[in-house]
Amino acid sequence: RRPLDEGVVEYDGEVVLARDAQPQADPGLVLRVAAASADTGLPIGAGTLKRLADSVGDLPSPWPREALDDLLVVLLAGPTAVNTIESLDRTGLWGRIFPEWDAVRDLPPRDVSHKWTVDRHIVETAVNAAPLTTRVARSDLLALGALLHDIGKGRVTDHCVLGAELTIPIANRLGLSAQDADTLAGMVRHHLLLPITANRSDLNDPKTIESVAEALHGDPQLLELLHALAEADSKATGPGVWSDWKASLIEDLVRRCRLVMAGEPLPKPDPI
Repeated sequence: RRPLDEGVVEYDGEVVLARDAQPQADPGLVLRVAAASADTGLPIGAGTLKRLADSVGDLPSPWPREALDDLLVVLLAGPTAVNTIESLDRTGLWGRIFPEWDAVRDLPPRDVSHKWTVDRHIVETAVNAAPLTTRVARSDLLALGALLHDIGKGRVTDHCVLGAELTIPIANRLGLSAQDADTLAGMVRHHLLLPITANRSDLNDPKTIESVAEALHGDPQLLELLHALAEADSKATGPGVWSDWKASLIEDLVRRCRLVMAGEPLPKPDPI
């Protein structure tokens, strides 16, 4: 038995509970097990999943910082996060951590360009966001934004608007600051803004750039996070959705928005 974390060990190629683990008195144990599984790539033992599902308690609200850190380990682990989250979801543990997940579980996509069900697409977005964390100042917000960007789907209303509304109580439950909660809600609300604007609008028109900057309240950090999220979201959608052409359009839009947010003049288009 090789210790991996408090109450968590590796045994016979699986992540299992230590002999002295007490799930009923340790609600953070689920996320420690998940973090160990995602970090090592080892599966969680079936007996461990059943024991956790039968006896572990609910996390307090707000979460302890250690629980949020363990969640971020899972989300930033890359491809190994898929099996870890699916293992928790099959046994009801993921839904207990995120009750909002019930609405998107196994939800078929509405757009034919989507390869996955909505829940799997969300996880794949987190997987694709992990390599992009070096491009942003707040890798934690990028990971959480990837997890929550489509959480509003499965209802009749605009999923961006509803998702932003759902994000605030989720962020409070996770123990985020009010400012980080607002940024995260802004990511969910505007996660389609950059791709749609870049593909459908004239980027040489100053009004286009000003409207995007105004929608983001002139926040360069939110712009940076949305830039990375747009790439992760597109790559997780399906083949051909992300391309060099789309990347160049969004890059140009982001560059122009940064100029406006900094109070600098926009470049003038070349004369015909």
